[in-house]
Amino acid sequence: MTALLDVLARFFVAPAARPEPVAVAAPSAAVCGPQADAVAAALALSLRRRGPAVVCTWASSARAAVVPAGMRARRLAASLEARGLAVTASGRLVRVRLDDDPHVAAIEAARVAAAAGDAAVVTAICGPREPAFDALLAGQDVTVVAAGDAPEELVRIGVASLGHRAVAASSVPALPAWAARAGICASPAARRALAAALA
Repeated sequence: MTALLDVLARFFVAPAARPEPVAVAAPSAAVCGPQADAVAAALALSLRRRGPAVVCTWASSARAAVVPAGMRARRLAASLEARGLAVTASGRLVRVRLDDDPHVAAIEAARVAAAAGDAAVVTAICGPREPAFDALLAGQDVTVVAAGDAPEELVRIGVASLGHRAVAASSVPALPAWAARAGICASPAARRALAAALA
């Protein structure tokens, strides 16, 4: 009897409309300054929803520790490597070393963002900011000035030059910086340094 009533109900009553899933764009950010590498890694790990996060680095001389990468990080790294990019995976982080030429690097960073799916992508501009990166920086959800121990006035000028979605970040202490760059975690100390960017 219940089955018959269900059939009749479906015949006379329109089924409830199911909401269409809404695609939420993955967060993107850029970090500029001498401390950009560690800050970008901590920011990427803080922004990740699930799975790996991606950090693209330009003009970085820092050497990141490498730990065994998770399966999803290895899969994403292989996908990006197949596109001709210089990629390493460590922990939950996929690192892409951008070309030395800033024009080529900006194009590569855009390609990474397009290919990364729902992974958060953070670009670290560790050298002097080149005009070739202007369009890339303008398209970010947030841009962070990671000036380390630079004078406050210099940091303020750097933030102002990047526009209304720019904030400053304090230095990430040595051990949390190591853990972030290795793709292990963004520690509470690293998150505190990034409070303005994560707000």
